[in-house]
Amino acid sequence: MDSVDVPVLCDSASPTQENSQSLVEERRDPVRAHSELKSGRELLANGKPSMAIARFDCALRLDSQLIEAYKLRGQANRQNKNLAAALRDFRTCLEHEADPEIEATVTSLQEEMRGRYGSGIKRLVSHRGTR
Repeated sequence: MDSVDVPVLCDSASPTQENSQSLVEERRDPVRAHSELKSGRELLANGKPSMAIARFDCALRLDSQLIEAYKLRGQANRQNKNLAAALRDFRTCLEHEADPEIEATVTSLQEEMRGRYGSGIKRLVSHRGTR
């Protein structure tokens, strides 16, 4: 994974009475959301998926309807081998719009996850058989 050397600008704290209004206002900032999306895209292109995920998380807190952020975060999660998170992001994209490329990606992820699960079972069974 990549090192974190870029400050995260979004406030990820839970809302309190004092900051709940500012967090609500922050969530409704599509201009800043697109800026975070752009930053995340650049980080992903530069091989820093973990840092990109933080940017995409921020963009989605600012605009939860920014479908491209889900798609790019899914790509970053897949690069980080977090297949379950990647699958969730790509499925969210499909809930909003049909996209044959994303549908193919979902199918590929499901097969990859089944392969990992299946190979784990095989290792467990073969390990038990050697006792």
